[in-house]
Amino acid sequence: MPRKFPSAAECKRSASRTDDIVPALVGYAHRKQFLTEVIEELDTLDSVVSDPERFPREWKESTATILGLLPVVTIPKRMAGAVRSVGDQLTKSDLDLMRLWRRVPWAFVAFETVEPAEHGIILISPIGPPPAGWPSDLFWNRLPLFSPSLADLSRSGFRSGLVLVFWDGSLFHTYGMILTFRGFDGKDLQFFASAVDDAADGDEGIPFLTGAVPGGGESTSRLPVSDIIRNDPLPFLRLFAWQNAPSTTGRRGAWTFSASMIEWKPGEPPSGTFDPTDRTSWNHLVEDIEDFSAHTDGSVAFRIGSEGPMYDPFVVYSKEDGILFLRGMSDEVYAAGLHALAPLAVFPEYPDVRVSMTMRAAADQILGGLTDVLTQLERIHLPADDAGDEGRAPAGESTIKQIQPVLGLLMERHNEGKEYSDKEIAARTGVSEEQVRLLNEQVTGIFNRMPDTGPVPDRFGLPPKPFHTLFTSRTPRADGVLALKDLRKASLPPDEEALLEKTPILRFAHWVIKKGELPATAAGYVSPGTVQEAHDAGIVTRYFSLPDEDEYFLAPAGKELDAPLFHYFRTILETAGIIRLRKGVFVVNTDMLDAPVGPLYYRLAEALFERVPWDESRYGSPCPHLRNSGGFLLYALNKIARSDAAAADGWVDTERLVEVFIGAHPDLAGDPEEDTSQIAYWVKLNIDAQFGHRLCIPLGLAEVRRTDRTTVMRPTRVFRAVMDDGQGTMIP
Repeated sequence: MPRKFPSAAECKRSASRTDDIVPALVGYAHRKQFLTEVIEELDTLDSVVSDPERFPREWKESTATILGLLPVVTIPKRMAGAVRSVGDQLTKSDLDLMRLWRRVPWAFVAFETVEPAEHGIILISPIGPPPAGWPSDLFWNRLPLFSPSLADLSRSGFRSGLVLVFWDGSLFHTYGMILTFRGFDGKDLQFFASAVDDAADGDEGIPFLTGAVPGGGESTSRLPVSDIIRNDPLPFLRLFAWQNAPSTTGRRGAWTFSASMIEWKPGEPPSGTFDPTDRTSWNHLVEDIEDFSAHTDGSVAFRIGSEGPMYDPFVVYSKEDGILFLRGMSDEVYAAGLHALAPLAVFPEYPDVRVSMTMRAAADQILGGLTDVLTQLERIHLPADDAGDEGRAPAGESTIKQIQPVLGLLMERHNEGKEYSDKEIAARTGVSEEQVRLLNEQVTGIFNRMPDTGPVPDRFGLPPKPFHTLFTSRTPRADGVLALKDLRKASLPPDEEALLEKTPILRFAHWVIKKGELPATAAGYVSPGTVQEAHDAGIVTRYFSLPDEDEYFLAPAGKELDAPLFHYFRTILETAGIIRLRKGVFVVNTDMLDAPVGPLYYRLAEALFERVPWDESRYGSPCPHLRNSGGFLLYALNKIARSDAAAADGWVDTERLVEVFIGAHPDLAGDPEEDTSQIAYWVKLNIDAQFGHRLCIPLGLAEVRRTDRTTVMRPTRVFRAVMDDGQGTMIP
């Protein structure tokens, strides 16, 4: 681990060196035909990855590049061949970096913990041992990683992640997609790696229990996760669609698939001590298993209890294999199964497999179904009374094929606010209204039994799904409520193009693109003369609005850091990939030179929403939740501006936005018996300054004006041009 990290400018220069190296390596991979199978495999996924809500348009192209590089950059011998083949196309410094990769190969790293270090550098703790070929004298347990994007994402909270990294001699850098997961922890990623590995070894027979590690616990750290990802990376890259999937919780805690297996034969005493009274109480179960297994050549299964399949332990015995399985859908249910089976057999206290139901669903979908012995036997022995949540099938003995579309529409009605009547659902699915009513009672019962997790957010009239979407996707993507229009290929009317061209960030971007390059200082900032030129030309102003004062005039611009607006706009362009620091100059990417207005605006807007820390302030720590609430606040601003409560010209007092924001995040309100005026004042400062001046104004989405008493905002014509709210936006 290095004692001193490089500066941010040095890190950016190292990262930019791949701009010349990667195209040369991709060409080498083409000549070696490493890409042929990759492209064929990706072509078979077109129907899967064509959903724009789950995969961006560039996912396939980005994935093809990554998969084409891996056979070269992760294998030292092939890297040596690449050096010999393309070395004459590169500069000496680039060639030295490639030679370094012969010793330290690129690696996929699954990780669970993130520790911030400095200026975009973080420390990550990989899951599993180092990959094959990793130098024995190079650290692995904590990797220093330069990734401003990941450092920023870590502030909003995620449980685990996946990155492809390369070494520059001082620290690691990311290449390609960065995946972070809200609903998966490290054990979930280990389970997925085990499932992928099992699928790859299909010729050796199916496993008894996917992801099983005898003894569980820390022994899972021996699983070679990085090697498994390198050998079959595509399933892991498809986890892109599951990044925002939440963990699921029932009334007995988090829903997890917790299972163990032991070798067992009927009539054998348990391997440990037990209470004789327990043997008496479960004597009937023991006798039944012994009796059934004596008269069958296959298997037998029991659910212990009558609360329902999610709340009762499940026992499966495979006579042919001599294996007894115990499965519970939460830690509490699994523990209840341990106690219940004590007269019969002793299972491990910590299950052999413990995986979230969200990850199990992802694995089942991506891998085309889990095929271990336990899963197959569960499907065979699924009790008939499990059709209903309370062990009660709906009237009319509906088949599963009938029930599933009904449940889908009921969930849409609850989560998305769709106004389906029972009669309409019955007509669309071909069942009776009585069947719909019974299923609706069961769905409602599931939600009512979920545990109390704290104060309920005020969704401001939104159904659960769009409310959740506005927070989990920083860019507004809640269809029918508020979504950034896809301007990448759409042609805009001339009047709308003219509106976008006048937005502050596009004026700055066009000025930079026209110049072609910006001279940089040794520290990695734009030269003072160029900063002064931008101010003299009126591209950016000399002032910056403070949260609680009028316009505060700065000294004449000199260094970039003395010109906050210039520095902020330059950061947005760099984050969006429009400019990059290269050999002492910020150069414009060639694909941006003739970029149409719509795609350029979309690229800048997406970068600002997703990756630029617009909620940060020089004058204090960021307001919790604000960064993930940009879309929600825009929705609220638009809704209030359209309402009768707004002023006639559409202006909205930001105090109203403060009320909505705190309502959506009740943890900010604190004790209702205490004075919350200071909290509200602090939130208002951040909404006025950060949401208003650092998000809305650069993109031209809202006007912000100070009055004698407060700050007011209203949506603009640009808002209407670039946002779809499902009903048209009021124009001031």
